[in-house]
Amino acid sequence: ELACGLFRTFYVKTRVSSSITGDTIDFGDVRLGDTACGRVAIINNGDRPTDLEKLIATRLDSSFVLDTAALGLPRTIPAGDTVWVDVCVIPRQQGAITRIDSIVSSSGVDAWIVCRARGVQPRVASVVIDWKERRVGSINDTTIVLRNTGDGWCLAEPSLAPASSAFLLSGVPSSGARLDAGDSLLLRASFRPMTRDTLSTVAPVSIDWTPHAPVSITLMGIGVMPDIALQDVNFGTIVIDTQRDTLVDLITTGYSGGNAELLVRAISIVGPDSSSFVLPASLFTSVGTRRPLPSRLQDVVVFAPTRLGLHECFVDVDHDAVPHGQVGRSRFRLYGRAIDRPRPDVTLDFGMRLRVRPCSDEPITIVLDNQGTAPTRVDSVTVNLGGDLLDVSRNVGLLDLLPGQRWTYSFTHRWNVESERRATIRVVDSAGVVLVDTLVIEIVEPKTSIEASFMDGSGSAAGPARIRLLAGLADEQDVVLPITLRLNIDRRRFILGPLDSSQVVLTTPAGARLIPASIRQDSAHIEVLLTDGAKGPWTIDCRVLGTVLWKDPDPDSMRATLLGTPCYLPKLSNDVEFGIDPCGSRRRIVNIGSVRGITLRPLGQPFSQVIALEVESSLNATATVWAESLAGSQFLLTEHLSLQKGRQHCNFSCSGWPSGLYRLVFMLEQGVEVTNIIIVN
Repeated sequence: ELACGLFRTFYVKTRVSSSITGDTIDFGDVRLGDTACGRVAIINNGDRPTDLEKLIATRLDSSFVLDTAALGLPRTIPAGDTVWVDVCVIPRQQGAITRIDSIVSSSGVDAWIVCRARGVQPRVASVVIDWKERRVGSINDTTIVLRNTGDGWCLAEPSLAPASSAFLLSGVPSSGARLDAGDSLLLRASFRPMTRDTLSTVAPVSIDWTPHAPVSITLMGIGVMPDIALQDVNFGTIVIDTQRDTLVDLITTGYSGGNAELLVRAISIVGPDSSSFVLPASLFTSVGTRRPLPSRLQDVVVFAPTRLGLHECFVDVDHDAVPHGQVGRSRFRLYGRAIDRPRPDVTLDFGMRLRVRPCSDEPITIVLDNQGTAPTRVDSVTVNLGGDLLDVSRNVGLLDLLPGQRWTYSFTHRWNVESERRATIRVVDSAGVVLVDTLVIEIVEPKTSIEASFMDGSGSAAGPARIRLLAGLADEQDVVLPITLRLNIDRRRFILGPLDSSQVVLTTPAGARLIPASIRQDSAHIEVLLTDGAKGPWTIDCRVLGTVLWKDPDPDSMRATLLGTPCYLPKLSNDVEFGIDPCGSRRRIVNIGSVRGITLRPLGQPFSQVIALEVESSLNATATVWAESLAGSQFLLTEHLSLQKGRQHCNFSCSGWPSGLYRLVFMLEQGVEVTNIIIVN
């Protein structure tokens, strides 16, 4: 032993005949519950073999486990040889732990095996970061310290994916961080609230030492932002040069989710009609002060218009009810309408179809609407419908219309085909205001038809005959009127038979029926008047029995007429031509057209043996001449008659011809000329 408490050790080599020593193993720091294993040596450092009999634990600690069974004791250790003993330690407590085992051998030398370790444990505490109230939209950063306050190391690995998007955690190595005793891990955390809400998230920290209590990083904060509510103010309609005031919630805060006091930074009024509105002083004194939650700024606003029409202006409020870093501006509208002194304003709507059907009930509507601001009285409503006058006010009396009131009058009218194509209404109120509206009307002409014909082939020969008149009205109508048919036919060619021999059939949508009719004839007409009237649509089939008379061989014609009524115009049929063949013979006359410059004049009719003609020609020509009877028999007189320009006489033999009417035909290259002659033999 030296001064100052120092020791000096001298190593001396010596040789003994029999010696054995034990080694010492120090595991150092081992975490509680962890297992550390190693080997400790027993050495025969003598010059002859030694018997190793057993190990005796003189200082026992249950944290150490020696595998003595694997040694196979007792056993002999040759000189200079080493025996290894496997040993493991599982610390049960903190602090230094030691186990000493005495080696019993045949050498008689005292020797020991010493096992040392220190039980340690890491200690990492959870961290809570509370930002408390922070403005929505703001970015709030801080540093988090994870410190190992224990006496053992650990591997810490925080989660970098917080459950809330308002928080951000960064700065952790990808494989975690080793924290020795007393070490710290610095992390970066950020709170970025986007909504008004109490927000939090927990990020677990993984510690690789199983017995360690759960560790987490808790992040929390409150996103705050004021709210503001403004409302438009509608003063409605007032009379010019008057005023109207109203109590208004000018600025409201704390009722729409706001969780911070509102700061009004500025108030400004914009718009051309700002002079028409008076704002209270309390609105302007609110600038620069924070308003508590919740609160309403109520005061009176005045509307005082000095001109007619719509008035409006806008109040802009600059405030901080917006996310951090933004400029907030909200606006509310003041508006109202100024009108003149109350006056009535009656509008007229005269409604009807512009294309109407005659004799049908056409709807008509009259609408009077007082769109003014004062009541009025309507003294007179008259309507002229195509010449028919209707005094509506006589039916409804005096009419009082309040502001916003509407009066409607509906009725029907039947037009006729001769009505004026115009409808006019005239309205007069108690103030002398006259409203007039005129509509141009198109009256749709009904579809009518009429035909006349001889039935059963009669009409080509003298004797009994039946004439058919077929008339119709295709349009639907609402008026029942008498129906009259007229047939233009010469009484010298057709005479009406007994009335009971004629019949008239009327067909309507209800069916067909035989109806009585009055049938009269004068010198030029036959008129059929139905005793019963009808409304369209209808069809009339009239069959008139009479006798065809022979007047002369020239053809005649007839035409039927459907006489007009207020419901339809007169309708004429096509001309129907008919002729009579004397003696009942077939009559055939060919007339191709006269030749210009050829004139035929019979001389001394009737003829008996010789036909004498005077022919006057303005050209030189050659003609073929023949005669043709009404029965169709032809008699060739000459094939080559030379005609000279000028006047000449021609004689042709007709001896032995039957008596009757003949057509004498001159056929030239330029055309045909015909004249009638009579033969009497």
